[in-house]
Amino acid sequence: MESSIVDKRMTQGRSAALTPCLHRAEAMAFRKELNIFNILLFVIGILVLGFLEVIVADQAQESDTAEKLNYLMSKVDTLDSKLDVVDNKLNVLLGVQQETPDDHTKDLGGDQGEETFLDSVLKPAQLIRAERLPLTDGGNRFIISLRSTSNGTIFFQITGDGDQRGPDEVYEEAGGVLSVSFKADRSIHDDVIFFQIVDSQNDYSLVLYLKNIESNNSMSQSLENADIPVLHVNPEREAVYGPDHNVTVTASLVPPDPSAEYLPSVHILLNGVNLLTQEFKQYFEWDQLFEKHELSNSPDKVETSITLDTASQPVGGYLMVSVDCGIAEATIVRTVQVLRTMVVRPSDQTGPFPPGYLTIMDQKYFGESKNGNELRTCRVGKECQVGCFAVGETVSHITVNEVLPDGSMGRVPSKKNPHQMLDTMQSVQWEVQAEPDAGDSDGIITFRCLAIDTRTQRVAEKLIDVQILTPGSIDSERSYAEVESDPEDTNQRRVTLNCAVSGRPLPEVIFYGGTDDILGIGNLSVASDTVYHTGQNEGIAQKVYTISTDELEAIRTGQSVGFSCDIFLDYNEGSESYQFDLSDTDL
Repeated sequence: MESSIVDKRMTQGRSAALTPCLHRAEAMAFRKELNIFNILLFVIGILVLGFLEVIVADQAQESDTAEKLNYLMSKVDTLDSKLDVVDNKLNVLLGVQQETPDDHTKDLGGDQGEETFLDSVLKPAQLIRAERLPLTDGGNRFIISLRSTSNGTIFFQITGDGDQRGPDEVYEEAGGVLSVSFKADRSIHDDVIFFQIVDSQNDYSLVLYLKNIESNNSMSQSLENADIPVLHVNPEREAVYGPDHNVTVTASLVPPDPSAEYLPSVHILLNGVNLLTQEFKQYFEWDQLFEKHELSNSPDKVETSITLDTASQPVGGYLMVSVDCGIAEATIVRTVQVLRTMVVRPSDQTGPFPPGYLTIMDQKYFGESKNGNELRTCRVGKECQVGCFAVGETVSHITVNEVLPDGSMGRVPSKKNPHQMLDTMQSVQWEVQAEPDAGDSDGIITFRCLAIDTRTQRVAEKLIDVQILTPGSIDSERSYAEVESDPEDTNQRRVTLNCAVSGRPLPEVIFYGGTDDILGIGNLSVASDTVYHTGQNEGIAQKVYTISTDELEAIRTGQSVGFSCDIFLDYNEGSESYQFDLSDTDL
């Protein structure tokens, strides 16, 4: 769904109170606080807009439909007459001739010399309020109140705490306000939950960045006056290009309040197939595929032209145009992303992907295992979510099995297929319980994902290795220092530090000296001086230094700090250190 997804912060005269829609750098600063896993998982969540748990947001209750309609009709009649008066006055002021109602249906792609009317209704929903309620067993319950502005059903998705899901409950309050309730576990490293609202056509989407922090108090944040701009794209749903031709998309950003002093920048991302190589990839806005020009930038409108070099790089897929808006007084919602999605395709192709195309997405940023497979990691004692995402002309089903030591396939009881809205996408998710003795000698469990298109009988396969990590530690009983004379200089002493560590993988070792400066690094994958394997998941990182006899004496008498080795555990547990004792070392 976030998106490697860097500017300076907003400068003087643009305070958060006056300009709640912050520069892209503000969103970048927020995202840098996330670890890479959840950043990229969110990018995927944005991509797979079809992977949504279906939650039907009913627009009214049947019991009072007639009464509400009568009331609304009277209001509409009154409003309509007032709008006619305003419209006539504007026409007089602007010197515009009276038009027939049909004249107002002009397409956004019409004569560029004419002024185009862009409405300022935020879709697919008007945001009203956000609440965060702490739970006694940890985590928080969020309640997001909103009013649908979509013509049809709207859908909701929650990601960011290791699970992609729909809300627990959606209920309607007075006045057609929908309250969406869901529980969020407290993540170890991250304090952000992503709440996504999507319309039934996947055209309009809002993503709320929610602060999932630990607190003893319930909090509420009003969103009714948040200056979230409206994003228009032209064409609206499909960007179609002919052979050897480029395709251009125009994005227009309109503030809900004409007095707004600042509008954020428009950003783009394409998730699609290179039709020459058949490789599925993410194209970011700095990729050579895109040529981006700012057509206008004023307080009342930002217009950006995005040209895709499809003449030389034909692609098919989903283009996402977005803006990130920081929210003033961000007690719960700190950023809102406004997102528009459209299909990009050649004219001889009926959908985003070519005929018969089927693949399971590579997520290369996770790294590669010793087996050459995509690598995921899970710490002992944790329950980790893993997933595969398939895309294609049609994806009928995707499943997962565990590859057993004898090569046979085992069941994965926790697997589930989140409901999807598009037949071009499917996903499967499952949980891994990280037990210390799970997997092979390196703690690796292998899974096989298999996607199927039953129309063409095509299949796509992908192997994922999940490595169970055991905590790193320093063994003080096996760690020691040796001091010997330097054969080339009798006034110098050679100090050999041996730091014994254990863990899977072996932790990185950092050596510190008497001045508290970093003196060197021992690591299994990058040789510093020497690293010895002394057993399964055990080793000794070794570092050799040359110091003067005076420096050695200062260390022995306590006038200097001496030498130590450190390992970093994690963001919660900090680090572990061992101080080398040179007082008993003999020459």
